[in-house]
Amino acid sequence: MRKAFLVHTSLSLLLVAGCSSSSDSGTSTSWQDAFAGVAVSSPVSGTVGTSSFVPALSRNVSAFSLHGDESVKTKITTLTDLASGKAATGCRISFASLSGFAGRANCYGPTINYTNHQDGGGSGSLPGGDLGIWDQTEVSGEACAAAQINQLVKSAANYFDSAMGLQASAICVLTTGGTVIPTSSSSVDFASSFQDVVQEDTPAATITTANMARNSDGSFTLTLEGTTDGAKAFKVVSKVNKTTTQKEGRLYGFFETTNRDAFSASFTKTSNDISMQYYAGTWSLATSESAMFETNGDLKLSGWSGNMNHAVLDYDLSSETGTLSYAWQAGGGDSNTRVFNAYTTKSGSQFDGCGFFGFGDAFSTTLTSNTNSITGFICNWAGPGGNHSMATTTHLAQKQCFSKTTSATFFSPTSSSITYAPTNSCNDTNGSFTYDWPTHSGDGATNDLVDLTSDTSFPSYTAPAGPTLSSGF
Repeated sequence: MRKAFLVHTSLSLLLVAGCSSSSDSGTSTSWQDAFAGVAVSSPVSGTVGTSSFVPALSRNVSAFSLHGDESVKTKITTLTDLASGKAATGCRISFASLSGFAGRANCYGPTINYTNHQDGGGSGSLPGGDLGIWDQTEVSGEACAAAQINQLVKSAANYFDSAMGLQASAICVLTTGGTVIPTSSSSVDFASSFQDVVQEDTPAATITTANMARNSDGSFTLTLEGTTDGAKAFKVVSKVNKTTTQKEGRLYGFFETTNRDAFSASFTKTSNDISMQYYAGTWSLATSESAMFETNGDLKLSGWSGNMNHAVLDYDLSSETGTLSYAWQAGGGDSNTRVFNAYTTKSGSQFDGCGFFGFGDAFSTTLTSNTNSITGFICNWAGPGGNHSMATTTHLAQKQCFSKTTSATFFSPTSSSITYAPTNSCNDTNGSFTYDWPTHSGDGATNDLVDLTSDTSFPSYTAPAGPTLSSGF
């Protein structure tokens, strides 16, 4: 019987920023503080196995590079060094090779063949991505849920790495050029000097907009726009601010690949706690900016044509523990989102926690309506006679608890409840029904999914609420 587990380490999918206060003087250091210390990383960054990130911003080894699987601290150090002009490669940067918001670990939701399906008979295959946690580990031994979380996070993190790398390079140009921060309600344009740096490694790229503005409320807005070496458009916009008690900011934009891949992240940070969320999704190349973004940079959840992702995190910096909710949907017409909920705790040198996977409501057209809550489990998503109503599986979910010491390479499961049959009832009651990952034949599989309303571990998960930004953000 297949077994697997769900995730999580220190849940370091986080956005960290050092922002300058509204009373800062016009120095280049303030530019660095406002924009440099920002990073998005996988909750299980640093693990080994087949979930390694696709390289980003790394085509030319002489230019700035991140590979996606670095820790948050490593990313922040790298970006800060670039922004401050301390990097050995100066301000140089090359564009990432981006591949869309998708990713699936080998052990998660495989494509499986079946014969004599008990809900509709016949033979066929169940498509990849619909079956949840299927095998316990990747071939390397990495826990399947950890590998899947890495795949989900990396697809968005590569875009944020690219955006923040461009930001850091732009700030480096301003810093090394001796540019003084503009006074309130004024800005600095530097498209020409930024293009000179970008074209060192990407000669065919263009920069049409590079603008740093200081707003009337003391916040800063950085806007970068142009085309990559393939004449594909991009735009990155950041707005950040700091008060005496809280740092806050928003980063949004898009990169054209075969589509327009758009993203929007927001965060708040106090002395020891971070709250953040991001959305990342795909629109057609013909889509206008106004059709993808609200005026403040939030994504509009309408008209998108590919995967849509939504992550929310509350994170404790001192213990490196937190809670995570992650939902994604494969197209605007899909009936449901797929959802991970997870939490971690720490005692001494050991992390413990539990994770849950199930299905939730489809994304709404308004961001505030998307809660990333598991409402049940759909066992027969795409098989014959498949039923998405969850009438008999309401509140059911896959559950995996896990542990990891601070010196361990990856998490190991301590208990698992993830078995089910890909049928409407979630059980195999037909002796001739077979499916081949691994091959089952008349084994009478009975699900061991947990009921979240009575599970003893689920009350330890408190859904992260996400940041609340000040007026004007």
